[in-house]
Amino acid sequence: SGCSNLHTVTLKSNPIVSKAYTANSSLKKIFGEQVEEYIVNGNVTSIGSYAFSECSNVTSVTIGNNVTSIGENAFSNCSGLTSVRISDLTAWCQISFSKSSSGNSYSNPACMAHHLFLNGEEIKDLVIPSNVNSISNLAFWACHGLTSVTIPGNVKSIGQSAFASCQGLTSANIENGVTDIENWAFYNCKALATVNIGSSVTNIGDGAFNNCVSLNSVTIPRNVTKIGNKAFSGCI
Repeated sequence: SGCSNLHTVTLKSNPIVSKAYTANSSLKKIFGEQVEEYIVNGNVTSIGSYAFSECSNVTSVTIGNNVTSIGENAFSNCSGLTSVRISDLTAWCQISFSKSSSGNSYSNPACMAHHLFLNGEEIKDLVIPSNVNSISNLAFWACHGLTSVTIPGNVKSIGQSAFASCQGLTSANIENGVTDIENWAFYNCKALATVNIGSSVTNIGDGAFNNCVSLNSVTIPRNVTKIGNKAFSGCI
């Protein structure tokens, strides 16, 4: 704070400290106005709360394979973000994204960028890998590039808001083996027209398909024992 003549910063420690990169009055010129891309290398395991907040000129973020947690609002107000780049889909599915007290998902940079790239290609037809046991909360929130998702039976739980506000998502295939569709999992997926819910599902959480306005048919498997509040509210 107050290091007005600072021009170069090299960080070799781990993890990234909370607010280390926040574009406040003294760091805005360094991190907010000049930097266009952040690459979080393989040595970093966690990104702190507000770490990249307000870095509005950053257009691309690369998240390393060893990142396991990202703090609340880590990428809030990064209005210039257009792409998030990863090289390991399994690692991405298991990152713990913190949700702020206001309910937003700005710990996940994809919420701001809306486009998630795997090894240089945007993910559109998503197939969750066979070694993923659960999909983390907020994992694909607002990934507008997604058009379809297949969740195989090795996945037992689809996390809260995992696919919320994926505006381009038209179909979701939840295969046998999945047991929990957690709260708000597919909330506000306005183009979602086709959903296959596998027979092993027992729980459809609160708001799971809330505001999926294009959904015109759904089959509830006989093993379902709970359908949460507002699960299909707004499915006009």
